Amino acid sequence: MTARDTAPVSAIRFPDARCLCYFQTCPRRTSTRFQARFLDRPVNAMDGDPLGRVLYVDDDPDIRMVVGLALETVGGLTVLVCGSGQEALEKADGFGPDLIVLDVLMPDMDGPTTLAALRRRAGTGETPVIFMTARVHKEEISRLKALGAIGVVPKPFDPMKLSTTLEALWNARRDGTNPEPDRE
Repeated sequence: MTARDTAPVSAIRFPDARCLCYFQTCPRRTSTRFQARFLDRPVNAMDGDPLGRVLYVDDDPDIRMVVGLALETVGGLTVLVCGSGQEALEKADGFGPDLIVLDVLMPDMDGPTTLAALRRRAGTGETPVIFMTARVHKEEISRLKALGAIGVVPKPFDPMKLSTTLEALWNARRDGTNPEPDRE
């Protein structure tokens, strides 16, 4: 095995890009190897990527504060918090989220309407979405999943477990498992 084979590899991921770049530098820094892998879908939708950037949309300022703190402080995630669907549409492409979390009931533009608008955009068209709602009846959960959500988080929620819950849903999308308990 050569030094080149054992050198650490750095990967650069560009949000919503269709290229994943790898750099490997020889330990003596005498050479660098570059490799680019072109993908059939945006990088943020790739299986195996860790959850890093979350766009959270909710009209309630207290819940926005709690969710933002919980995901950043407890979960170590980068979070962009928006107070409306319209604000999310304005900021989503520049942020490049790995995951979008939407409140269902919001004035002017509710969660499902926001999701429909985000799906029409190149930067967020394939980004996984999770809804948060106090309406946790089976019919409502089925309706939200039929819109393309990978999961539904019930309100009220435990802020200390929220990032774990989102990561479980994030990982389950590729594993084909269902981390959500059945609800009545």
